[in-house]
Amino acid sequence: MFNEEEEELNKFNEILLDQTITESPFYESFKEFADKFYKLLRQTKKLVKISDNQQRIINETNEKLTKLADDLSKEQLLSQELLLNILPSKIAEELKLKGQSNPVFYKSVSVMFTDFKGFTQSAERISPEELVSELDEYFTYFDSIMSEFKLEKLKTIGDSYMCAGGIPEESNTHAIDSILAALHLQKYLYDLKLAKIKENKTYWEIRLGIHSGPVVAGVVGRKKFAYDIWGDTVNVASRMESSGVAGEVNVSKETFELTKNFFLFENRGHIEAKNKGNIEMFLVKGVKPELLDSDGKLNNRFYLLYNSVREEGVLIEGNRVIERRVASSDEREERSERRNYLFKFLYDKPSGKN
Repeated sequence: MFNEEEEELNKFNEILLDQTITESPFYESFKEFADKFYKLLRQTKKLVKISDNQQRIINETNEKLTKLADDLSKEQLLSQELLLNILPSKIAEELKLKGQSNPVFYKSVSVMFTDFKGFTQSAERISPEELVSELDEYFTYFDSIMSEFKLEKLKTIGDSYMCAGGIPEESNTHAIDSILAALHLQKYLYDLKLAKIKENKTYWEIRLGIHSGPVVAGVVGRKKFAYDIWGDTVNVASRMESSGVAGEVNVSKETFELTKNFFLFENRGHIEAKNKGNIEMFLVKGVKPELLDSDGKLNNRFYLLYNSVREEGVLIEGNRVIERRVASSDEREERSERRNYLFKFLYDKPSGKN
């Protein structure tokens, strides 16, 4: 644009230098005007060049800022994912908002420990790479089961895996969920055992122990956070595992009482537990037959009973509905019709049917 105008101005100057023009009485005025216009044009051209450079710098800066913002957003997402891998989402959010997480007392949770029988001996016969790879395969599957049954993975120590139900979100079904998860882990290890026997490979058998009771949960550490639980419930749960039977799910009397309407149990009697004396223990032998379909899946009767515990905190024993938490008179009245239906559905069975 400016090059064309400059050419036109040069032509204009040539015209001004023409002898016939120089002899004009208006020559000096035209010459002065042309000089001023030419000077102004050059100044404008310089300003435009400066403006173009500034715009280029602004564009480049904006591109850099946009990329920086994108990189920062990706880093924040990565940090959030890493935090959620360490802490429950509820606790992670509390830390982000408050900078700290207060310890919480839970009246009733279920704590589960697992351990592999003969792990130490078999670990000496395989390479470190193979050992870690196999543990990773097992614990990755365990993690998926924790997610499925809404249990909170707490830690792994060597070949031991620790989790809990009913934290950080309280739940009326934590004991049921824990046993269902344990039965899935039991079957997974049993199927692996059969496969490894066929391949003439070393296999591990699992011990699973569950106990239900009160705990305190909270976050410890500053640079490396850890969400953990404390209390005698944790110690007893550990004893349920160590005093258990390989390939079986071993539970305490407290867990048995919370789940006896859902599962079949074998009473082991009172077993000596380290530093705990004699503790009554039970082996879980599976879901009650009347709560299973013909293909072995949980049926509607199971979910009806399960939902009554989850939503209302009730247990059904014999011909009675037992409250597990206090409800107001209005709540009781609202639930009356639903409970009567539940009772009739579960216990008024047609003859010849489960």
